[in-house]
Amino acid sequence: GKRGVTYNNASLVSAFHKYPEITWAYNWADVTLDISSSIEYVPILWGLGDHIQNWESNAEKAILSGTAHLLAFNEPDIDSQANLTVPTAVAGYLNHMQLFSGKVKLGSPAVTNGGGHMGLGWLKNFL
Repeated sequence: GKRGVTYNNASLVSAFHKYPEITWAYNWADVTLDISSSIEYVPILWGLGDHIQNWESNAEKAILSGTAHLLAFNEPDIDSQANLTVPTAVAGYLNHMQLFSGKVKLGSPAVTNGGGHMGLGWLKNFL
């Protein structure tokens, strides 16, 4: 399904299990506490630096638990979030996301809605 939920508190995700159109959830992290088994947990590689420390093993655990998707980089185009230049993000994606290609579907960076060099402009340069 295309509908998912974001959360900071895993216990709140259970409220969505009764809605079959909600099929996945993420929490801006690469690990989660238990959520309903009817909802796929989708890890995100939030950024680089400290965020890659356990990424590979946590992503593998999620895949073994049934996830079919991985997300990459939370708002890399803004200083207060992942804050990555396009070349740094491309290198990080190739090194830390691409190794899961063929195992799961890989998501693009989640950019802001900013204009100019941000948002879709940033994403176009990434692609």
